Amino acid sequence: MVPGSRLLKLVAYDRKRHRLRGLKMVNSLSKLALRSDPEVDVEKTKLCGLDTGVFTPKTLLSDRVLLYLHGGGYAVCSWETHRSMIEAICKYSGMKCYAINYRMAPKHPFPAAVEDAAACLIHLMDEIGPEKACIGGDSAGGGLAFAALMKLKELGKPMPVKAFAFSPWLDLSVPMFDEAGDPHEDPMLDPQAVKVWANRYLNGYHSQHPLASPLYGDTKDLPSFLIHVGEREMLLDEAVNFTAKARESGVDAHLRIFPDMVHVFQLMHMLVPEAKESLKEIAEFISGQ
Repeated sequence: MVPGSRLLKLVAYDRKRHRLRGLKMVNSLSKLALRSDPEVDVEKTKLCGLDTGVFTPKTLLSDRVLLYLHGGGYAVCSWETHRSMIEAICKYSGMKCYAINYRMAPKHPFPAAVEDAAACLIHLMDEIGPEKACIGGDSAGGGLAFAALMKLKELGKPMPVKAFAFSPWLDLSVPMFDEAGDPHEDPMLDPQAVKVWANRYLNGYHSQHPLASPLYGDTKDLPSFLIHVGEREMLLDEAVNFTAKARESGVDAHLRIFPDMVHVFQLMHMLVPEAKESLKEIAEFISGQ
C-alpha cells in the first residue's frame, strides 16, 4: 500500500457501504496519496498546442499508442489528476500514452474539446498509422472519445484500431433524472451538478447534438470498443443503450457492468480490487495481448 493510502481509504472509500464518497474529493486526495509508478516514465510536452503528458512504460509490450482523455464534466481536472490511473493502464498494456489537457468550459465550450481531441488523434494516426492508434477516456473524456471518432467520420478520416471508456458521458440532455435524483444512487456525481456542467459546455447548442452527445450520433463504422461501467453507475443506462445501438449498426461493441461499483471507480485502483481488474482488462483489450 502506498504512503497516504490509509487516509485515502478511510476518508474517500466507505468499505461498509462499498462505495466512494465523491469524485472531487477522490481526485484531490489521490494527488496527495497516490505516488507515481516507478515502472512508467512521464514527461510533459505539447501535442497540437495542448499541455500533454507522455506516459512510457519501462517495459514496452506493444507498438500501439493510446490517446487518453480525462474526465471532469468538461470543466475540471486534467491528465495530472488522473495520472495514477493512466500510469496503470500503460504499465498493464505495455503501451505508450499521450494524455491531453483539452480546452474546457466555460472559457472554451463545445465544440472546442471535440476539435482538440480529433486533431490530436489525427496527428497521432498520421505519425504511427490508424492500425496502431487507440483512444479512450473516462466520464466526460469517455464521451469525448466517441465524439472525436464521430468527428473523424465527418472529416472522412480513418478510424483507430480500438477505443474504450470508463463510465462515459454520452447524453448531455440528462434525460433520466428528475427531482428525485439519481435512480442508481451513485455517490460520485450529483444529478443537478451534471445538468449545470452540461449547460455550461453546450453553451446554447442542442443537448442532443451528436458531437456533444454521441448517443444520438451515427455509430456505424466505429472501431471495436469496450465500455466498463458500475452497476450503480449514474450513467449506466446510456452506456447500455449506446453499446446496443453500436452493435445493431455492425460495430464490434462490448460492455461490462461491474456489480455494486459506481462512477469511474477505476480511479481507486490502489484500493478497490474491481478497479484494478477493470484496468487490466482494458489494457489487454487495447494492446492486442
